[in-house]
Amino acid sequence: MEYKIKWYDWSEEAFERAKAEGKPIFLYITAVWCHWCHKLRDDTLNNDEISKIVEENFIPIRVDTDRRPDINERYNMGGWPTVAVLTPDGATITGGTYFPPAQMKVFLNNAINFYKENKDNIRIGRYEQPQERYAELNESMIADIADIVVSYFDADYGGFGREPKFPMPEALELLIMLHKKDKHFTKMVTITLDKMAALADKYAHGFFRYSVTQDWRHPHYEKMLETNAKIIVNYLHGYQITANEKYREIAEQTISYIINTLSDGTVFFGSQDADGEEEYYGKTLEERKKLPEPYIDKTVHTNWNAMMISALLEASVILDNNEYKKIALKTIDFLLDNCFDKCMYHYFDGENHLPGLLSDQIYFIRALLDAFEITQDRKYVELAEKIAVWCLSNLKYGKGFFDRVKGDVGNLAISNKPITENSMAADCFLRLAFFTGNEEYRKIAEEVLSAFSFSHVDYGIHAAPFALALEKFLNSVEIKAPENEIKQLLKWPEPRKMLMQTSEKGIFTCARGLCQKFGNYEDFVKNFSINVTN
Repeated sequence: MEYKIKWYDWSEEAFERAKAEGKPIFLYITAVWCHWCHKLRDDTLNNDEISKIVEENFIPIRVDTDRRPDINERYNMGGWPTVAVLTPDGATITGGTYFPPAQMKVFLNNAINFYKENKDNIRIGRYEQPQERYAELNESMIADIADIVVSYFDADYGGFGREPKFPMPEALELLIMLHKKDKHFTKMVTITLDKMAALADKYAHGFFRYSVTQDWRHPHYEKMLETNAKIIVNYLHGYQITANEKYREIAEQTISYIINTLSDGTVFFGSQDADGEEEYYGKTLEERKKLPEPYIDKTVHTNWNAMMISALLEASVILDNNEYKKIALKTIDFLLDNCFDKCMYHYFDGENHLPGLLSDQIYFIRALLDAFEITQDRKYVELAEKIAVWCLSNLKYGKGFFDRVKGDVGNLAISNKPITENSMAADCFLRLAFFTGNEEYRKIAEEVLSAFSFSHVDYGIHAAPFALALEKFLNSVEIKAPENEIKQLLKWPEPRKMLMQTSEKGIFTCARGLCQKFGNYEDFVKNFSINVTN
């Protein structure tokens, strides 16, 4: 269905018009996969009275959250859809999520009246980057975050929190990384993987985005590439530490869904729609074949594709499936051909857009480094280093990285340092230090982690990526080995390891400042003397 409102794109033109006409901005953040966004469009925004109020009193701007994650980061009001009223220079006055028609009318009229009465004095709601404070990096920070993760754990149904129940893959990865420290962590992992399986489509496979109930059994039906890529890794690692064949099966089924439904064989698509819900997903597979398939958004998100590349590369090793590696490397080639020009771009509508998002750079760097570890082809390190150097020149300010190149209108003019992407950046620069021999990269990894050393607990359970990166930084296991030993070491279930091929015989390891040599893989497994998990 089309909109009755004539929308502006996010642009200087829209903000200049708001200033010239003395009108507030009506910002609408939506997503193609979002059921409630469609409800807001059809029932509320296309209401004749409401569309007239918006067009006469506001400058309306519509933003796709997946195509402009930088705008969503600064203006999201707690979910999708997001509706926000802004001043002509981009400060937030008020906002919310879904409004039925009657409530939207009240919301709009209140916003109009407030703006008319206060427009000369409004100085509220502008996003500000907090002042950074620093502390010495240490393992107690990891323990503090692990305690927070445990405090959110749902002992009855697994996962974290109550309803609505979202997968939290990074929190689960932290428990997997630390599972040898505390047997209860392993139990939390297995309970979550067992119960969370109810969130998957039992016929076509693939995980839905979240459950509206605590027990995972009443999903909201959109399927996201990002969600599935991360959950695949959870089940792969769960299989590694438990040898539970059910986890292997779920990982394979989820990969099959992505390849068969969210891919054209070269690249991966963003999502599959929730619309239709019970009319489609409540039916068996045979019954579904008689119905229209829910809409697939074929937007190519560089960061999400990179996540899927990394998941497939891990799966190729853990599940002994070389086809996964071939698909992953093919997708790397597509992204390099279509989304790379000094830095990575978003890609949709057959063109690249929006250069320089930190998320696109960092997740693709990780994918390239994963490709290097599996293939030992140095071209992947060289490409990763090129993008990393671009990030240092264009995104790094102080001790961390901003989420985008500075500049633009509204709150995009104000810089933001996201903890998740910065944590991943630290991990990537740590790996680059080992793979290139450039110790400056190790110092950069330490700096980036230091940017969150004082504030990490403020992020609550969402600080799990920081704990993962810090654990690896403090306890990394650097390994050099011949080609035949590398293939065996890739299967070693140790998330802190970094692997690089050498022509010398034997396995050379360095961990916690102690370096050792082992004759072969069997000797290594039997005698590796530094238990980095204790």
